[in-house]
Amino acid sequence: MGEGHLLTKKHYFNSIFELFDEVVKKTKKDHGSVNPASLQQVISPICNPPEDSLPKVQKRDTLVEIMRSRLNSDTSISDDDI
Repeated sequence: MGEGHLLTKKHYFNSIFELFDEVVKKTKKDHGSVNPASLQQVISPICNPPEDSLPKVQKRDTLVEIMRSRLNSDTSISDDDI
């Protein structure tokens, strides 16, 4: 993680811990294990959202929702699933 990485900022750091259980479950499901390399593969994309998706005022709850959305972006539910 480089200097200036968003995860080093307070709201991002708090947000990732809010989602940590979900991150661990997704890592286990996608990679079959929960080691540092596989955790980093799951965490990295959600901690670096595109600038245009970030709120102007960065609040923890808003960041959690953005990160959760990115974490689950590969999961789709259709009418057939219900």
